[in-house]
Formats: sequence, structure tokens, C-alpha cells
Amino acid sequence: MGARGRVDERDLDRSMACALARARTRTPIARLLIAFSGGCDSRVLLHLAVRCARTHKLELGVLHVDHALDDASARRAERCRAFGAAYGLTCEVVRLRGAPPAGASVEAWARTARYRLLAQRSAEGTLAMTAHHADDQAETVVQRVMSAAGPHGLGGIRALRPLGAGLLARPLLAWSRAELEQYALAADLEWQDDPGNADRRYLRNRVRQDLMPAVTRAFPHSAVALGDFAALHRELAEGIDEWSDGVLGPPDHRLSLATLAAAPRGLRVYLLRRWLERLGVEAPRRAQWRVIERELHTARGDACPQYTWGGVVLRRFRGSIYVLERARLAPPAAAEWAWQAECAMTWPWAGLTSRWVRHGPRLERAALARGPLSLRLRRGGERLCLAGRSHRRTLKNLFQEWAVPPWERDRLALLFIGDALAAVPGYAVAAEFHAPAQESGLALDWQWTVYPATPAAAPTAYAS
Repeated sequence: MGARGRVDERDLDRSMACALARARTRTPIARLLIAFSGGCDSRVLLHLAVRCARTHKLELGVLHVDHALDDASARRAERCRAFGAAYGLTCEVVRLRGAPPAGASVEAWARTARYRLLAQRSAEGTLAMTAHHADDQAETVVQRVMSAAGPHGLGGIRALRPLGAGLLARPLLAWSRAELEQYALAADLEWQDDPGNADRRYLRNRVRQDLMPAVTRAFPHSAVALGDFAALHRELAEGIDEWSDGVLGPPDHRLSLATLAAAPRGLRVYLLRRWLERLGVEAPRRAQWRVIERELHTARGDACPQYTWGGVVLRRFRGSIYVLERARLAPPAAAEWAWQAECAMTWPWAGLTSRWVRHGPRLERAALARGPLSLRLRRGGERLCLAGRSHRRTLKNLFQEWAVPPWERDRLALLFIGDALAAVPGYAVAAEFHAPAQESGLALDWQWTVYPATPAAAPTAYAS
């Protein structure tokens, strides 16, 4: 991207103010947190952030992640501390330990670590900032075009998105690398270069050194055009997400196959993606979706197929797809908990609450005083006589009738009064403990925890 002439400091200040204003439309902001590498771009960002924090009366934090990928990384970390100290700031340095798994991308490993650390430090009211600029945006879009990304990927680097309990902003996306360097020189700012930025083992560097100069020679305004291209796809992605939210309703760990089938075929993958995204689960790649559609969507009606990637499992049961962690498939050890009426209980996989009602399955007030109350996981062989029935039925048969997924049956905490099974929370109350008609009774509500994906393994970090 070519420079637009001498960079006016006031224009850069306005970029910072606009980023802050956009963030404040979502949540109050009291603190800025700068991701600081010590390179030219982040050096400019820190310089601008000091002035922005002073103008808007914000706290200011600085974080440097030492990836420990070369022998000089510790010296660069110390220089980052010195850059921060020049403004009267303490630059927190976190040095990574370990290495990426065999065959994994070093770039992806390091990026995951950086954002995880930023997220951990982004409390409510924090606006984290990175120094991504227009050239970074252009390079990102080109890489995603070549990887056949969809609209969400082709939207490139977002100017504002959630991060941890706060937000992440990229206030310099409208400015080129050359413009930021020009400003740094004019402001007499010192910076340091990371030798990793020239390492041709990394795809980003090969794109930057080989491909982008050729694209710019052929299309001098390519960075602007690619930025506009990304903006168009972000608008498209936002429209798809808005449509998906309307179709899906409130977040739920279950998705009806009928809902999926009713969507236009070309949009089903985006509906699935949004469903998973809202649960905190990273969706599979487009190619993997074809397998999911075949195994989960088109399997015979009585089948219970499943599809697994990472720490996530999709399972189909009676016309719905469920998302859960692999760990949730293993039944917990048999356990028993004492319980007091009206006391809320929580487990890693679910929660129990209660309320007094006059209709529906509910425990008689007097029944609650007949013996000690306890909650137990299913052990097998339990039987229950439902209100209005004359004989007991096995829980196995009742679970089938109630369409309780097989992997949830051993995780339902059953209520016992003394040694008698009194209720299956969320489903039924035994006839001998049921409140009489029109009398108030205690209803037990059972809520399954929506399980997000287990985060991918990241480098271990320690402060230095």
C-alpha cells in the first residue's frame, strides 16, 4: 500500500479515538492493553496509546510475549521493558516454554499462545490492542483466498472483536506499513526488528517477501482493494450470522435436523458453524462438513452416528444433533450427595434448581419430611411408578420414552427420599411422593451444561 504523503499525527490519534469509541458502544472501557513486540508497528501503537490513555483517562498496560524461538529473544524482551519504562510503564514479559507439537505450525502455535495470554489479561472493561495494519490485512486475505476460505475467513482481520471478558481492537488497519514507519521516523521513535520476520520457513514471510511485491507491481492499489474485498465479506458474514441467529433462537447444545434440513443447502454449513460458534466450539473445516452431513444428516433413522474432531463430538439422536466434549461421553463414577429441599446443586455437567408450583410434576411438601433426602447417579435397575399409573416401570424404559440421549442417562442425579426413588429431576415424580391436585409442590428443574470445546493445547507460559 503506497503512502498517502506525510502522516499527520492527528489522523493517527483519530484512528485510536475511533477504535475506543466503537468499543464503548459495546461495553464501558477503563483500560487499554497493548500487545507489544517492540517492532516498528507496535512501537507506534504504544506511542499513540500513551496519548490516548492520558486524553481519555484510561489505565494502560503493556504485554510482551517472548516466544523463545531464538537465542536473542530474551534481549529483545529486555528492550521492550526499556521502551515501556521510557513512558513510566511496566511492560509485562511472558516467556513461553515448550515447543509446538511435531508437524504443527510454529506460526499458529505462537499466535495461539499470544492471544490466549491477551485473553487471560482482558478482564471486563479492558480493550486490548494489536498493531495490525493494512499490509497485514492484505496478506491475510491473500492467504485465505488460497486456502479457499468462506465469507468469515475472507473478512480478514476484524477491527473489533470479543477477547476474554473484554474486547480486542486493531486501530491501525487503515494505515500501511510504510506510513507507520514514516511516522516512527518523524517522531524519532526507536524500535527493534525480530529476525523471525525474515525467516522464510514461515508462510506469512514468504507471502510478504515473494507474492505481495509482485501483486503490488501489477496492481499498485492492491492493499486498498483487498481491504475493501475483506470489508465486503465481513458484511456478508455478518448477514449470514444474523440470519442464522434468527433461525437458531437461544443457544442450545442441541440442533434439530429438521431446522438444518429446512435451510437452503448452500447455507447449512454456515448455520452449523454459527450454532457451534455460539457455544464456544470451533467448527470443522468445510471439507469435514461433507463427512458430517453424510454421517449425521443422511444416516438411517434409527442410527446414532457421531463425528469427532479435536475434543468435540457431534452425535445424532432422535432427529437432533448434539455437541459435547469427548470427556462427557465417559460416565462419571457412581456418587451420592445429601440434599436439602430448595437447595440448588451444580455439577460440571449439569445443575439442579427447584421452585414451588401448583401444576406439573412436583413433590408433596409433607413427603420431603419423610426421610433423609439424597441425590444419586443411576446404578441400574431403578423403577418408578408415575402419578396416575398403577405399576412401576424401569428407568431404562422411561428414558427411552422421554427421549433422553443415552450418554445423559448416567449423569442424571435421581432424588431419593430414604431408600425410595422419589423423582427424576426435570422429568417425573413418583406417585407416592406427588403433590395432590391443586396443591402446591416442589418442582425440580434440571439444566444440562452446554459444553464448549476443550481449548487446543497451547504453550506453557511463565512470567519473567
